[in-house]
Amino acid sequence: MILPVLLHHKNNPDLEIMVYALLDDPSDTTFVTTKVLEDLKTTGVNVKLDLSTMLGKEEIPTQRVDGLVFRRIDKRVDISLPKTYSKEKIPFRRNQIPTPEASERWSYLKRITNNIFLINPM
Repeated sequence: MILPVLLHHKNNPDLEIMVYALLDDPSDTTFVTTKVLEDLKTTGVNVKLDLSTMLGKEEIPTQRVDGLVFRRIDKRVDISLPKTYSKEKIPFRRNQIPTPEASERWSYLKRITNNIFLINPM
């Protein structure tokens, strides 16, 4: 599932950007693109992360960032993220992002069509 959220650092809540969050149930680590960190004007600590996937295990250089917070688009709920790691690019498929047009095709989703926000992904 991919959905838009507002993201900020706890030390600078006034600098908030809208990004897409990819919710990946099997993952146990949180990632953010390096561009998002630049946009938030924040940096982390340089570390090496052991990244394990179905294709194997690899050690990658990254930044570990503490203090990121995401907020629902309606600003009703804030969630502090665990330690987060940066990646230059996070793979996703554009067709996995919900669109108002897609919701129009399903009668049970039509009522939320006006609540679907679209942003330009990285």
